[in-house]
Amino acid sequence: MIPPIIQAKLFSTLGNSSSLVPLALKDVTNSVGLTAGSFITGKEEGADRFIDEFGTEALWLLGIPCYKGIINLAAYIPQKLDYKFDARNFRNPDLKDIIIKNAPKGTEENIKRVYEKQSMFKNLATMKFGLSVALAIATYIGLTKFKQKFTDENIRKNILAEYAEEQKLKMEQKTDSKPQEENKPSFTGIAKAIQNFACDPVKNMWLLDVGISTERIVDSRGTQERIGYIFKEGSFFFFMYYFGKVLQDKLENRAKNVYNKTIKFDSRVIENPEFRQAFEANKIASDLEAFGNIISVLDGKADDAAKMAEEVNIHKFIHANKENIVVKTAIESDIITSYKKLNPDLTLKDLLKGSIYKKTGEIDTRKYIDIEVLKSHYQNLKTLLQEYNTRGAGESSEQFFNTLKRLKRGAIINNIGSSILVLGVITPTIMVVKRLLSPDDKEFCRKTEIRNQLREQGLIG
Repeated sequence: MIPPIIQAKLFSTLGNSSSLVPLALKDVTNSVGLTAGSFITGKEEGADRFIDEFGTEALWLLGIPCYKGIINLAAYIPQKLDYKFDARNFRNPDLKDIIIKNAPKGTEENIKRVYEKQSMFKNLATMKFGLSVALAIATYIGLTKFKQKFTDENIRKNILAEYAEEQKLKMEQKTDSKPQEENKPSFTGIAKAIQNFACDPVKNMWLLDVGISTERIVDSRGTQERIGYIFKEGSFFFFMYYFGKVLQDKLENRAKNVYNKTIKFDSRVIENPEFRQAFEANKIASDLEAFGNIISVLDGKADDAAKMAEEVNIHKFIHANKENIVVKTAIESDIITSYKKLNPDLTLKDLLKGSIYKKTGEIDTRKYIDIEVLKSHYQNLKTLLQEYNTRGAGESSEQFFNTLKRLKRGAIINNIGSSILVLGVITPTIMVVKRLLSPDDKEFCRKTEIRNQLREQGLIG
């Protein structure tokens, strides 16, 4: 039996559109399916696909973070600048005093220095984002060149070995007393937008994938490989970056329309028993009212000055009311980032629970708080309270929240499962069937080209 805290963390991670874990899970499944399909059409193509898919997988997951880490060591640390500070905090200069005043213990001086060196920090942040993506793409291009050279040498060696074996067989047939029929060889086989991109790991991966997909299509070895990449990359982008969000929204809307349950919350919130207790004790109503009183921009169309003033008030409220249900659940959902330190008394039990870091009870003011996301979270809580208060007479509080958990888990499983089915099974199957049903397309195109080259060189007949 998986402990509830781990279940909540698991579903939270899989249902988080800003997490790389669900993307990685889909990508690994896609890579396994495509590699297996390529081995069906030929061992050389399978080996080529394995290097391409899993080499890219490692680069995709580790490339940008590694290059960013190197830049942190080479550029930020020598200048004594805290690379964990989010440059989007500079958008509202009135937040400076609040961020420094409420900074976690030990980070105050670093944050002050970041503000003193604001221009340098902005330039470094832009440079780190652009350079890390560019270096990751350049590394992939290098990997592609290595893969193609490795595959060509492997195919050449195998064709020569197969030809030598055929010639040996022919010589044996000539010396046989019984005439044999000769067999012919057969082969099968903008500033704000830029800042948002720079600070969002999923958007970082999107840019890297654009570079990888473009390089794959442009540098394809023939029409066969190019068509395969266009189909594969198209389905990959659709199900990795678009379909999942659309399906999740539809599943959440269905929960609202059919069951009158709003499930647009992080699983850690829904799975937490304290969340239910806040409704049962009616604490949530007063907390929602308190938070609602500081919201001044109701339609999102106010001028920048009004939005910045509201942002300041919300930041002040957050630091003064950490036990407010809106703030507390926003922290639990990572809408507001809590400050954590590596647990000095780490035990095996902590590792199994995933409790590597120790909570300090402080808010990490270096991190950016998206006010619109926070306000949306508040509105969802208000809607859920209305649903709770108007639930059917035969539905207990326990039943209400058990249904809430079931619907949230089901939405996440259906979302991840459908993408895995398409990327890991359906797409590779379509690609293999297309190849096998076309007589001129069964063999790996590069193997055909190398065999023709060897014939021209007179190395095989």
